[in-house]
Amino acid sequence: MESFRKAFSKLDVKRKGRSEQTSSESNGIHAFSGASNFALQDVNLSIVGRDLHINQHACTDTDIKNALQWIANPRGCSWDPSRACIQGTRSLHIEEISSWIVLNPDSQSSAEMFIIADSAGSGKSALAHTICQQAQKQRQLVAGFFFDKMEQQSTTSNMMGALIRGLCNVSDQIKRQIGEILVEDTTLATAPPVRQFEEIILPVLKCLPVDRPLVVVIDALDEESDIVLLHILRECVPRLPASFRFIAYHTSTAPLSLTGETNRGDIDTYITSRLSTTKYGPKIPSDLLDAFITKAEGLFLWAATVLNHLENAFDPVAELKDVVHGKSTYWRDDDDAVKKLQDLYLRILSKFKWSDSRFANKYQKIMGALVTVMEPLSLSGLAGLYAADGITEEDVHRLCKYVQPLLQGYSPERPQQPIRLLHLSVQEYLSKHAPPPYRLICKEHHIVLSRLCLTVVKRDLNSTNVPMLGFTEGDWVWDPRATVPEIPELARNAFLEYLWYSCRFLGNHTLSISEDDFDDEHLQLICDVIFANPRPILEVTAGMGHFLDIIALQKHVQGLYVLGSNDPGASARAEIYYSIARSLYYADFDVEALPVAQSAVSLIRETLQDRTKQSTKMQLAMSLDLVARCLGDLAIGRHDESLQIAEEAVSISRELDAASMQDYRPLLVMTATTRTRAMTLQSSPCPEVVAATRECVEIYRQLFKTNAAEYADDLVSELIQLSAVSHLYSSELEFVQAVQEAVKISRRLVAENIIVFPPIMARALVRLSLHLSDEGKVEDGLRAGSEALDLYRNSVAEDPDSDVQAGLGEALRLYSVLLNDDNRMEEAVLVCRESVELYRQLVAGHTSVIYSSGLAESLAQLGCNLDDCGRTDEGLSLVREAIEIQRQGIVEHRSIFLPGLGISLLFYCSALMDVTDNPQENISHMEEMVAVRREISKSQPRLCVNTEVSLAGALSILATEYIKCEVNKEEAIQLLKESVEIIY
Repeated sequence: MESFRKAFSKLDVKRKGRSEQTSSESNGIHAFSGASNFALQDVNLSIVGRDLHINQHACTDTDIKNALQWIANPRGCSWDPSRACIQGTRSLHIEEISSWIVLNPDSQSSAEMFIIADSAGSGKSALAHTICQQAQKQRQLVAGFFFDKMEQQSTTSNMMGALIRGLCNVSDQIKRQIGEILVEDTTLATAPPVRQFEEIILPVLKCLPVDRPLVVVIDALDEESDIVLLHILRECVPRLPASFRFIAYHTSTAPLSLTGETNRGDIDTYITSRLSTTKYGPKIPSDLLDAFITKAEGLFLWAATVLNHLENAFDPVAELKDVVHGKSTYWRDDDDAVKKLQDLYLRILSKFKWSDSRFANKYQKIMGALVTVMEPLSLSGLAGLYAADGITEEDVHRLCKYVQPLLQGYSPERPQQPIRLLHLSVQEYLSKHAPPPYRLICKEHHIVLSRLCLTVVKRDLNSTNVPMLGFTEGDWVWDPRATVPEIPELARNAFLEYLWYSCRFLGNHTLSISEDDFDDEHLQLICDVIFANPRPILEVTAGMGHFLDIIALQKHVQGLYVLGSNDPGASARAEIYYSIARSLYYADFDVEALPVAQSAVSLIRETLQDRTKQSTKMQLAMSLDLVARCLGDLAIGRHDESLQIAEEAVSISRELDAASMQDYRPLLVMTATTRTRAMTLQSSPCPEVVAATRECVEIYRQLFKTNAAEYADDLVSELIQLSAVSHLYSSELEFVQAVQEAVKISRRLVAENIIVFPPIMARALVRLSLHLSDEGKVEDGLRAGSEALDLYRNSVAEDPDSDVQAGLGEALRLYSVLLNDDNRMEEAVLVCRESVELYRQLVAGHTSVIYSSGLAESLAQLGCNLDDCGRTDEGLSLVREAIEIQRQGIVEHRSIFLPGLGISLLFYCSALMDVTDNPQENISHMEEMVAVRREISKSQPRLCVNTEVSLAGALSILATEYIKCEVNKEEAIQLLKESVEIIY
């Protein structure tokens, strides 16, 4: 194996020269000697000897833990002791590698690499697992990564992630430093591997221990074709300290790739290695080989394409002479390079058997598919999709064997491996620039693929192949009180590849076709799949997480045909659309649910007549209600539309309720509740919401009398809503009465052993705690708040639902307010910090803006609490973070983030007034605060979140600051007058 160790010896020649020179000049410190007028930026200085040590850790342990979680943590790529060498075998090899690991590195200035190259199946992987196992026992192993093309997570990026995670295990200091780097720049967690090496690994090298080797094992380099991997091994590894020991295994014929003239040596090695395995290689003259290497100019793609082409050439040596004729340039850098590469593609294509009509026909079909598909398909997947056109796996294999120079690592031995074109330039050339008969018209192939996808869906999308189908059927659909079933998640490998592809991209291919290009057969397929029975395709795409835009498809072919006798009718389609839309809505896919629900409304309206059945009117009311809910969850711009539609739903429900109260009262209260919700979302004040909420409470009281267990949660929730809107628009008395009634009912039902959803009772207790505190009953308020926290904690422990966790986060924040008011500042800080950490976890795992808003409010409150404890700088930092979140949030969700922004700005300005030496810096924040408060006062005149923040107070603060800075004195007087007028 000594010969293998010499394989990368050339890597160290220049490095050793530099090292010796540096050593000879390093008898003293010469940094900046003779320099003047220089500046340092982003410098980390360690000064030894009685001078100065600066250690700043601005990140909490939770911050670091959360940041590290985003580093790639691949599965199926680590070492496995069960796959190690059988004891007693490979002893000499293991001993040689182990001795090399512990070899004194003093004579080296950087990391070394031990290369083990042999043929496939020679036991290299077993040896790699063994070395990992031994290094782990000796506390030497940093990372062991095993590449495997069949593993989805086997990538260079994940290998770098494994290395970073391994370094975190070396010491807590390194773990913390890496975490701080990730917190400072969150993009690094998913950055390209080379950037992660430069900005994560290199900065922590100074903290690595020097008393033990740090072993990194990489197996099966030939299983990873990413050129970045070899760049890391050649350019990055030598920059690591000598304590690193890299051990890499690869099959000697592996096509490792690099680009760039600086890597000419690697291209030389690759080309020579490839040619050494051919019969014609020894016949190539040295001057022609040198010309070929020069012609490549470090561009691996070009060299690999030529070598693949030569394998099918009649006279490879003569063909090579033709190919290298003339001078090439980097195709990525200018148009001439692209032209040269296109000339190469043309030369390759011209050698195929175009006179063979069978070959030409299969080329058009199969190569046309490879150029047009939305995602690469495997050999078996492509054959399955094209089975209706008579294409077999053998056809695909034969064609791919012919066009192999234009494919990436095609192998018939791996029928499940996706077949990929060599490069995007191949697709662009074949579809846009190639002459006949090589040209492939994507427009024509979209038509073929749309027809094939529709055929597959019609033929194979059934409960036998996809058992989850049918989840939107049942009596629950038109029942206002029914529990909506969850959408089953479908993984890609859960069913046949060609069926997955057909469901996933049916819409993309069909929408790519112009109206004039649909024939009658194609339209009939669309009718069968999209119109006659859309439930299967809608259910399966919902489960895949890529919901089919069926409404866009219908509009695309609208008017091209008339629905025939097999049309199930508008009412049947309306039920399918409504059930799908309702499932999507409750799965938080509001955007996808809205157009489907709107289509359900349109279809039901078409069936309405003077003597329409009450059941049809109920369906219309429920569909309108769903549309209103979807609109209410969208951006602020459609809240008015939401209220208008909700009003129509309530009107229909009232009519039905008047005719048969017993049957339609649940429908009435559902639509009425949606209406009150729409009212609360209006951009302008809507005092009518109080009366509307009272009506909902009254209906729930009546229903509660008939079935307490069924309606307890709804009644308590609506009472809490009544308390909220009463506080905004009505009276404190009604607010108090509603809260007290909600708590009283909850306690009574618990005493009667009727289950009440704990988070709902906890919400009522939180409201009660705030009221008691406002009344001066601080201890009673704290007891109610503590009880609410207990209920929330128990609920989270039993079922960590994200919304319940958010409720706990809000309860913690409000409880910290009560503690702060009771002069228990340090306790308030601990409680509010728990709220912040909880919200950070929610924001990291979910996209809901409600969680981001909650995080900002908790950050601001924690900053205020810290300020009250005398830790103003720390507090201001958190409030600044809150303000930044809220400023970003108001762009698309103004009504959600604006109230919190007003409070955060007040906290920030109040704290700055006490610490800043330059009041002028505070004025811009105060002006923003006043502008925000003006807007809030117009839309929500009595808003209260933590404590009442009035426009008058904001005006007074800004006026005072103007006077301090001796600016805008006239405006300051006007602000004070306005403040007085508001108060009195």
